[in-house]
Amino acid sequence: MKPLTILSIAIAGLIGLSAFSCKKKNPQLREFYRNQDRDHNVTGLYRLYDPQDSGTATMWEFRDSGEIERYMVKDGQTYKAPGYYWYTKDGKLHKLFYPGSWDKGTYEETAEYRLSAGKDTLYLREDYSSLISIFLRQ
Repeated sequence: MKPLTILSIAIAGLIGLSAFSCKKKNPQLREFYRNQDRDHNVTGLYRLYDPQDSGTATMWEFRDSGEIERYMVKDGQTYKAPGYYWYTKDGKLHKLFYPGSWDKGTYEETAEYRLSAGKDTLYLREDYSSLISIFLRQ
């Protein structure tokens, strides 16, 4: 391998590593992760969690067409969230929004679907390729 090629690979690796560590240390935006991909199938049970707060978990149960059951688990207590109604049309996932409230906070229909729960705010964004992206902002 040419020295210039090795140097280019090393520089690219350092840039990638620094970008990863910056994202990891950013306290303003912590991403929620699904524990399983399930091949982007709408049907199934998803558990989303904040990796920095083991006391908080959120679970969704998706069905091909119909209601979505959503629960929030906080400090061992389970709260049922306001409802959505999901349906498929033209191969895409759509939802109708039903406002409601949690134990601590309310959903508001905005450009993003927002839940204020205590000091945290959850932002739900539609993403048909991965079903849903969840972000926590403090």
